[in-house]
Amino acid sequence: FALRLMKALYGLKQSPALWNGRIDEFMGGQGFKRSTSDSCLYTSGTSDKWRMVSLSVDDLLVTGTDSVGTQIFRTALNDAFGDCTWNNNCSSFLGVDLKYNQVSGSLKMSCVGKIDGLFDKFPALQK
Repeated sequence: FALRLMKALYGLKQSPALWNGRIDEFMGGQGFKRSTSDSCLYTSGTSDKWRMVSLSVDDLLVTGTDSVGTQIFRTALNDAFGDCTWNNNCSSFLGVDLKYNQVSGSLKMSCVGKIDGLFDKFPALQK
């Protein structure tokens, strides 16, 4: 699932710090722990039922094996932040193309589209 929060986060000098504090407090209240190696990554659960959230400003990528916990989390996000837009079939996140194979359980990640876009924008890079 991918989420885009539709709130006014921009314009104030203190906005990033306030947002970071607010989302960190919210995530902790939902039982998530912030990663010590990546402050944008939150995890929750056990080895057989887990959830993971990757956060980049106001975009969240939510994944895991705990579908019930994920649905509860989605409801809590909507209640806390209001105008959330969910994409249940996320095909890209922050310029990375995502392809999930349900049969094999594999996830293929690619930046080809982003790289092709750079070549289109800067043709001199192709030489």
